[in-house]
Amino acid sequence: MRINLHHQCTSAIASCLSPSLIAVGMVALLANALWHSLPVAVPFSLVALGATTATIYRLRHSGALSCTVVIHLTVYLSLYVLLIGAICNAASRSHAAGLTISQLIDLGLSTAIMAHVAKNCVASLVRATDASVR
Repeated sequence: MRINLHHQCTSAIASCLSPSLIAVGMVALLANALWHSLPVAVPFSLVALGATTATIYRLRHSGALSCTVVIHLTVYLSLYVLLIGAICNAASRSHAAGLTISQLIDLGLSTAIMAHVAKNCVASLVRATDASVR
């Protein structure tokens, strides 16, 4: 009997890390309501990453994984695009008339995290498709 240690470690990390990512992201989003200079895109993308990891982990053996992941990815990417639009719109209306360096860093890091979210979703869809073919 072969034990897949990588899968066991990944599952353990996913089950512990997902709620932490969601919590950190939510606390940072709530803190942004008090201090407007805090980044908002990275905390949102951390919530999306935690929610995506948790969803894939919970439904990894379910037949509903493919449909759920597609809907999940569509919703989070749509919200992310709206958030980016809001940040850019607010920056265009500010006195400086442009994005600050902290906003550029926020957008860059959040884009990398959201790309990782999309990669995880596509990878889970490929695994689900491969499993259904076997």
